[in-house]
Amino acid sequence: MSINILLVSDSQSDCFNVQRVLSEHQVLTATNKKEVLNLLEGHEEIHLLLLDMDLADRSGIKLLESIKAVEKYQDLRTILMGQAEERADTLTELEMGIIDFIEKPLDLNLMKAKIHARSRIFEKQNMIKEQAEEQSKVLETILNQVPIGIGISLDESTDLGGSNKLFNYNPEFEKICGRDVNELMELGWNAVTHPDDLQKEAELFKKLQSGTIEGYAMDKRIRMPDNSYKWVHIITAPLNFSKTDGFHYVALLQDIDEEKRTSDKLSESERSKSVLLSNLQGMAYRCLNDRDWTMEFVSSGCYSLCGCPPDSLIANREFTFNALIAPEYREKVREVWSEALADRAQFKYEYEIIDAYDKRKWVMELGEGVFDDAGQVEALEGIIIDISDRKEMEDELRYVYEHDDFTGLFNLNFLDKVLRENQKACTYGKHALLSINLNSMYSLSLKYGMQYSQKLIQNLAKSLEKLSTHERMLFSSPPYRFVFYVRAYEDRQELRKLCEQILNILHSWLDVERIDFGIGVYEFEDFETENLEKAMKSLLIASDEALASSYDESSIYFYDQELEQRVNRRYMIQQELALIAEGEEEERIFLQFQPIVDLKDNCISEFEALARFKSKELGLVAPLEFIPVAEETKDIIPIGKLILRKACKFLKRLQSQGHHNINISINISPVQILSKGFVAHTIEILSELDVNPENIIFELTESIFSEDYDQMNAVFRELSKYGIRHSIDDFGTAYSSLSRLRELNVNTLKIDKPFIDKLNDLREEVTITNDIISMAHKMDLMVVAEGVETKYQLDYLTSYDCDKVQGYLVSRPLDEDIALEYIKNWDNKL
Repeated sequence: MSINILLVSDSQSDCFNVQRVLSEHQVLTATNKKEVLNLLEGHEEIHLLLLDMDLADRSGIKLLESIKAVEKYQDLRTILMGQAEERADTLTELEMGIIDFIEKPLDLNLMKAKIHARSRIFEKQNMIKEQAEEQSKVLETILNQVPIGIGISLDESTDLGGSNKLFNYNPEFEKICGRDVNELMELGWNAVTHPDDLQKEAELFKKLQSGTIEGYAMDKRIRMPDNSYKWVHIITAPLNFSKTDGFHYVALLQDIDEEKRTSDKLSESERSKSVLLSNLQGMAYRCLNDRDWTMEFVSSGCYSLCGCPPDSLIANREFTFNALIAPEYREKVREVWSEALADRAQFKYEYEIIDAYDKRKWVMELGEGVFDDAGQVEALEGIIIDISDRKEMEDELRYVYEHDDFTGLFNLNFLDKVLRENQKACTYGKHALLSINLNSMYSLSLKYGMQYSQKLIQNLAKSLEKLSTHERMLFSSPPYRFVFYVRAYEDRQELRKLCEQILNILHSWLDVERIDFGIGVYEFEDFETENLEKAMKSLLIASDEALASSYDESSIYFYDQELEQRVNRRYMIQQELALIAEGEEEERIFLQFQPIVDLKDNCISEFEALARFKSKELGLVAPLEFIPVAEETKDIIPIGKLILRKACKFLKRLQSQGHHNINISINISPVQILSKGFVAHTIEILSELDVNPENIIFELTESIFSEDYDQMNAVFRELSKYGIRHSIDDFGTAYSSLSRLRELNVNTLKIDKPFIDKLNDLREEVTITNDIISMAHKMDLMVVAEGVETKYQLDYLTSYDCDKVQGYLVSRPLDEDIALEYIKNWDNKL
């Protein structure tokens, strides 16, 4: 939705940039109060005010206060632009109608996103307003056009209707009474009611007031302007208005004068029966209990229901009712009637008829037998109602319930129905469920929007549907999954072939989008005892594992015991880490420390803190196993804080023994760096433990080059201001970009162990480790070689001016006390 925006700023560059980035909206500009008021006066609706807090002649806040002093502008929505420290408190801003704040210098993309969000809100508000107005018009139309009189009490007094009673009458009410609104309100309801009817209505009204009855209906006479009386039928019921006091009610008035005068001899029961039959969406009948259902009486609704006049069915003159029943239902109707008559119970059954115009209709028949004194069936009486509209709605609802809206495929509700029906029928043979996991498409939705990914899902559905047969049913499982239900297949090889066909389709659509995918397979044979909930859970596990392993050669996983054990192990790790993240059993996370030696002076310059996890159930769990689990659940954030605290406490112990020049290197996950408040929390911990930030080095793997690089680099920049240094760990194993390496706020490059291992096997002239060292030095980076285990490797690295080394040649990772003892005994060992 395009909206009108008034931008108040005396910065020409800001005005130009804002108008450019918000080109889809009408952006008006002003620099002072006079211009603002002129533009507000000259435009019918300004949706949003973008106000610069720092104007040349006055502050933005003062200008806003002067604008808000004008009553008709008090509800003007405002977004401030300025420095955060200039802001008023939140309550004051809300009172002034300030709905948002954009910090300067302006982030135009952020501004565009915020304005877009606001425009969507305005669009929804307009839509709601229009709907409310439309509903109000509909209600007003109904009130004015409905062929029944309606009077609504608006007064807070509680009498039946004296003079000056506040009422709201519709035109039909005035027409029936022969009086306009003013006359009715002046006279009051008592004055226009026949004296003989007034006492009865007053008693009913008192019961209505007291809550003894929920409403009343009666025939009464009202006095017309010529002093004659007219018969009307009145229905009165209480009304509850949430924001008003007193007793309110509604009176529905129907003119029955002519009917009353011409049918005085009819009893009330006969009148009610007549009203029922005339308004019935179908027909009433009386028939014989014979093969043709020979009709003795048929109401006038027969024509609209069956397409033939009632006389044509009486005594089977032109049609038998049995002939109108759709052939496939005739015997069933007779069977249900026989059961009802045998039990002297009510007959109720839904079936289809074919009317005189060959149109099929759904009907519901309700009836019962009429028995003579001897207990023999004399006749059948009942009603037959047209329920075609209801059936059509049920079919539509069933379709919506059983189909996916975007792809048109059956959904999981229908899959569950099919599986349970097969289970109930004890269907034997081989069965399998194949889950196609496309959860990686979520990143595509974030990048290009939901419509783009949904269109891709639709295309995939059409392609996958070509593989669907009677024995291979395809289902959609939003947002990013498909499921095949395969029956009566030969063996697993046939399933693998189907999976390969699916993979070919997925590759054709998703490779260009760089989207990973996986297929999980769950097989079962004994349908009678199969737990469907467990089957679906197992299928989900297999497909998730397939997606997680999609970088590998195999993206197809068959569920088996080994997979279940692996998943259970992962779950156990996840549960224990969750407890640690909540502050329980923190001792299960402990650190070991591996010394790093500076080759220039042959001294230990730092220790790398290596996290270890001792599970209650599993024992020691490798970092390569538990760290990814913690990252996935975000528990790495609180656990990372715990590791930082433990590392800092070790550093304090080092310093207490006189080792003030030794630093601590700590591995940091991208999840931690991208978490809210990471810098603040880090500095808070260091301050709390009285640790100098310059003694801290954060290590991050090369994943930074494939993650949110700019955001991480900004965090590095912020940490560097406090003196914290940064190192790229395992360099050479991932996605390093030399151009970006120059831009990155890091101090050290750590060469990964595989490069060091090759020094033992390759000729010196073909190794590239020396080139990495040279390149890093040209970029003013310090170099640490990891995994140094032999004297030959050490000599090679020394000869090419590597700065530091780490590895088993120096020491294995050590427990805290042993590490402290180790450094005491260090005496230029290298």
